Amino acid sequence: MRGPFGWFTKQDETSPMVLLALGVGVTPIRALLNETKDMTKQVNVVYASNYYLFKKEIDQIVENNNQIHISYVETIEETEKAYTALAMQYKNTAYYYISGNKASIDAISKKLKNLGIKKSRLIFDPFLGY
Repeated sequence: MRGPFGWFTKQDETSPMVLLALGVGVTPIRALLNETKDMTKQVNVVYASNYYLFKKEIDQIVENNNQIHISYVETIEETEKAYTALAMQYKNTAYYYISGNKASIDAISKKLKNLGIKKSRLIFDPFLGY
């Protein structure tokens, strides 16, 4: 078996990664974390949900790599505060991976663009039907 395939994969080996998991959007984020768990670049995860799927597995990955950091958030305000802080920290040096429902992705990508993040630094994986 080979892979991963598609557009929602790491873009390079050196750029920091900001991973925004919105509810069930954690599934592709989890795959990215498994792909990057042995890497030395900075990986920051914002996991927004009321119930955290794969929490034990994600916490284990984070525990085994001090370059990976996670913030568990529940509200829209907490989510916005977390990704805004990361956008201000990394600006256009990071890639921003956003996975979740299309409406949330659209709102977050608009706010990130307003913060000066280039469209080329945004990677989406919309979950349609949510």
